[in-house]
Amino acid sequence: MANQPLTNSNDLSPNGSVTNALKEMQLLGNTNDKKKHEFGAKIILQVENIINSGYFSERNQRFAENRAMAAGRMNMKKFMDFFNMDGKTNYVNISWKSIMIVNTIISRLVGRWMTKKEKVAVEAKDVISIKKKKAAYDEAEFLMSNKEELTELQAQSGVQLIPQDAFIPDDKDDLDVWAKEELRIPEEILYEQAANNVFDENGWGDMGVNTRKVKHDAAEVGFIGCETITDKYGKIHVNYCKPENCFHSESHFDDLRDADIKGEIVSYKITQIRDLYPKLKVEDLFEIAKTSKQWSGNDKITFNTGWNTSMFLPFDDWNVDVVRFTLRSLD
Repeated sequence: MANQPLTNSNDLSPNGSVTNALKEMQLLGNTNDKKKHEFGAKIILQVENIINSGYFSERNQRFAENRAMAAGRMNMKKFMDFFNMDGKTNYVNISWKSIMIVNTIISRLVGRWMTKKEKVAVEAKDVISIKKKKAAYDEAEFLMSNKEELTELQAQSGVQLIPQDAFIPDDKDDLDVWAKEELRIPEEILYEQAANNVFDENGWGDMGVNTRKVKHDAAEVGFIGCETITDKYGKIHVNYCKPENCFHSESHFDDLRDADIKGEIVSYKITQIRDLYPKLKVEDLFEIAKTSKQWSGNDKITFNTGWNTSMFLPFDDWNVDVVRFTLRSLD
């Protein structure tokens, strides 16, 4: 939803039904009622209350302080009190340049983390896959137990009884090691390769730019985020989320697994909004454009009905803040 003035705020009290909107979402059995505009407005107002709760502004202030220290811009004025600097002429020759100890610690920490080779490992747990693995294990065990007999029969008959690519373990220990380390079905291998390819393409592989960014976030602010989406062409994107722009509802776990609402404030151009929401009217797009930073006193424009038939709008390149969030439901 675009970050435009919420006209529903005057109609729905934040202290009334809005605070219970999330509970209604979880408990209301009629899914048709949840699809109504009025119910969506309650959810949006609850998200607005979360963002404006004050917690995230205080959190971001702490994030900014941590970022500044990590960049070598620590505020050194607080250390002046140790020398009784009272504004009079002082003859202490001290350099108040920010110390780089925090930057050094974080750089070494992130550098050590970046040496870790992190790849997706896939293990199938469904019934069909387990049966396939069990069949491959039984076959390898049969070949191990009857290797000599099968080799003799194969030589006498001239028929290939042992597959050329079959694994024949030397003993039971060799069989168990193979089953634990190397026994893979094609679905596991292909899924693992596809997942790692997606991460590599999006900068999340070894030495990837997004990998380094989230590790700096972990060291500096203790919060990381990403979002996995599929575009309209079927391509998978793993997008980096800046911690300062993220928000969430209450959670009791460090990975926010029980948070019902998770979201991010991002900057969109009007062209992106037009592409994502083709049913929006030009009048609606114009109202959204009014929240842009480019909408200033000297550059204000008036609505033109001719825009309804135009492919390009004069405010297509304007940027607006958009609140995007997901809501976990029992449906």
